[in-house]
Amino acid sequence: AMPPRYQGQLIALSQEHARYPAVASVLLNCWIYVQEGHPSKKAEDFVSLQEVQALAHDSGLSITVKDLGPFYRIVCREGNEEGRILALTTGFVAPLFGLMHCDTLQVFTRGMKGSEGERVRGGVLGLGLLVGGATFSYGYSCGCKKAEILAINDDDAWHARLVKYYSYFGFKPVAIVGGNSPLSDIPHMLVWGGVGTRMDADIPGMLAKWTPAFRSKRERLREGEHLAASE
Repeated sequence: AMPPRYQGQLIALSQEHARYPAVASVLLNCWIYVQEGHPSKKAEDFVSLQEVQALAHDSGLSITVKDLGPFYRIVCREGNEEGRILALTTGFVAPLFGLMHCDTLQVFTRGMKGSEGERVRGGVLGLGLLVGGATFSYGYSCGCKKAEILAINDDDAWHARLVKYYSYFGFKPVAIVGGNSPLSDIPHMLVWGGVGTRMDADIPGMLAKWTPAFRSKRERLREGEHLAASE
């Protein structure tokens, strides 16, 4: 039976995902299973969500995470939490399966001009990497080892751009959704609601790659603050 303290979350999830209440219930039960004493072991010293948020703050940005049971929404804004949205990612975690399902992963800086656009896009730790670090560190803290996303194929040229874009976050093509036999496509279509290229990312592998860069950047920012304060 579901612990009473989670009943409210199930009701909220069922209302938010009214089309798939059974799916919401299964996901919440999997999430509770992990939260109630079956966490994954996290011995590796990877960059944490709090570290990524601190680095974003030092860079003049804010990263917030809102979750409801297994569903999450991570937003990066200009300045504080009331600022313009620069990036957004949503999805859900299924810790029992070690899986992070990414529905969206979007960065909105194309129209930004001058120094502001250069600040959020440029450098080793541009906006995309901050969002990727926040997403994967959050997923890892929930017990997820693999992330999955779908590069939607509504248009061939745009699809190719999406595949290339997601590859910057460590995603690699693993399967084509659509164009196969109807029976084999049904499960994927139910999950994704569209056709395209399904891509997976190794969360620990990407965090291991990014962690030194994040911490080095944070240390340089701190040193700069100390020098400025001593002058």
